[in-house]
Amino acid sequence: MQCHSRTRILIAGLAAILALLPLSWLPADVLLSGRIEISAEAPPRAPEITAGSTLIDAKAIAASGAATLGEAIAVAPGVDVEAKGGSGSQSVLSIRGSSTNQVLVLVDGSPVSDPSTGQTDLATLGLSSGDIESIEVLRGGASARYGADAIGGVVLVTTRKAGKPSLEISLSNLTRLPFASVEGYGLAAVTKSPDPLALADGQELVLRMALPQGLILSAAFERAGNEYSFTDSSGEVRARDNAGLMGGRALVSWSGTLWGAAASASLEGDARRLGIPGSITAPTPEAVEEDGNGRFKFSWATDSFFSDHVGFTALAYASLKSFVYRETRAESSDGSEAGRLGLDASWSWLATPGAAVGFGFSSRYERLQSSSILTLAGSVPERLSGGVWIEPRVSTGDWDLVPTARVDLTSDFPSGFSLSLAAARKLSGGLTLSAKASTAYRAPSFDDLYWPAEKGVAGNPGLRPETSYGLDLGLELGSGSPGSPGLSATATAFARYAQDVILWQPGDDGVWRPSNWGKALYPGLEATLRTELGAVDVTLSATLIHSIVMSGSIDLADDRRVPMLPEAAFTLALSRDFGPFSTGLSLDYAGLRYLGTDNRAFLPSRLVADAHLRVRGSGPLSFTIDATNLLGERYQEVLGYPVPGFSLRLTATLRLDGEAARSR
Repeated sequence: MQCHSRTRILIAGLAAILALLPLSWLPADVLLSGRIEISAEAPPRAPEITAGSTLIDAKAIAASGAATLGEAIAVAPGVDVEAKGGSGSQSVLSIRGSSTNQVLVLVDGSPVSDPSTGQTDLATLGLSSGDIESIEVLRGGASARYGADAIGGVVLVTTRKAGKPSLEISLSNLTRLPFASVEGYGLAAVTKSPDPLALADGQELVLRMALPQGLILSAAFERAGNEYSFTDSSGEVRARDNAGLMGGRALVSWSGTLWGAAASASLEGDARRLGIPGSITAPTPEAVEEDGNGRFKFSWATDSFFSDHVGFTALAYASLKSFVYRETRAESSDGSEAGRLGLDASWSWLATPGAAVGFGFSSRYERLQSSSILTLAGSVPERLSGGVWIEPRVSTGDWDLVPTARVDLTSDFPSGFSLSLAAARKLSGGLTLSAKASTAYRAPSFDDLYWPAEKGVAGNPGLRPETSYGLDLGLELGSGSPGSPGLSATATAFARYAQDVILWQPGDDGVWRPSNWGKALYPGLEATLRTELGAVDVTLSATLIHSIVMSGSIDLADDRRVPMLPEAAFTLALSRDFGPFSTGLSLDYAGLRYLGTDNRAFLPSRLVADAHLRVRGSGPLSFTIDATNLLGERYQEVLGYPVPGFSLRLTATLRLDGEAARSR
């Protein structure tokens, strides 16, 4: 695989740069400096004023104790992060009951989904919670502004910008409790004694350096055994094996001034090798996956583009994802390389003090080079797409109005026209009323269209894009409002109707194919509350979705729930700082999820508790203890893929800060 080899060479080169850079090259104040903040400029964007949006800043992420991007996003109402197991396993997200490929994820403005599947696997992005400046979750259709794949919503991740010269090294150890397990079946079954190596199931080493002139260097290495217990259908305790992970990542980024405007560039790469255990009913004890990613990004932004009233932002990006899979040692490997090139540009014009207009275009080229996936003509799947959008913003008295329109042209499926209208009004008592109506769509993925007809599975080149129509109506009480200092709350009622939903199901010949079969209605309520009880910060979010399937012979009168979507979910988070300590406790509940549209078999409800303790020393060292799944809940986010029980992560971090050292 040539592209796979190129990715490995890129990653190895970046790692070598970091490894060979002697510390003596660094100025003295770099060797004695503080936290590193990864730089990557995001295009400036007017703040959302509509219902159904949540902003999670770095302070909130730290208070939640989230260690990964998925954990940080999961605190937002309406968001469900589906993980297939331990460290490094596939982790995808759904918003308001959407499928996992109906959510668009942008990191500093560029899409990070897999062009082959349309999904975004958060585990492959190489982002920890410490790399993130903010996360904005836009729930509901957003194609009018962001184009395809935004039926469920959009997640906008902004990474940290460059700070003072600094050096940070952190080392983590993941501990699982040793356990006895059964291996084999019937008369051949034997009991294995607890393995003390579970106490050192996984480790991660992270090095971050911020140099002068806005340069950032970062590298990380991670391994995990991912051997944890689960209970099979006969009640036997077994070990989840062939789930080991070995991987590394590297990043070089720069931010500064270029041609009188803010600019940034980043080059990153990662490579992993992990076992694929399969589901507990269809294990794959020899399956192995090797994947790699290379990404490049450049942005340039000015608030004075030939006029003090016009701002301009340009973003160019490129990515290459390689994937190799082998199910058994005897089988040949199945591999692919997915490439993406993109260019976005936007302008913002302040027409009057009460009116502004944003407009721009986006263009993207995607290509999938695969050992098995080809078009009907036998050629490599390719897609060229482009969109033009306009978004006026008008303030008329107490109302803010934001209509948005977008036209998209695409080379391999029908083009689309998307609209949205958002409005917000300030009410008395610090309340804000907001509303939004929108349309959205998702383009069929390359896998949907061109999956080869073999092993009882086949794609469908005749698929149409999925479409949806949504309404949101919300109330927000801001922090510091009259009579409610330190209190903020939101409540949103929403409804989404989706049609032509792409569903994979078996035909009369027994072959699984996708078709535009699905229709569903998703009415629901979301609420959040943030307040202080003494010295304790309290955050509560809740989601209710009474989904209704309306496909095939099922209609509204049947009142059937959409499979794998809980009707109720809530998260309660408590945090407190005292002296050098910060602590947190979170409870995450999700109701039962039906496995099919007949609403008979289901995955049971679950309640998961996590806790963390951070100790900030008077010197450069600090320690963090994160306890996951305190109650040892046995559950599955995805049918057949058990989630680990109780685990403990201990992280030691060394921060060297020149100014901090001089002040002591």
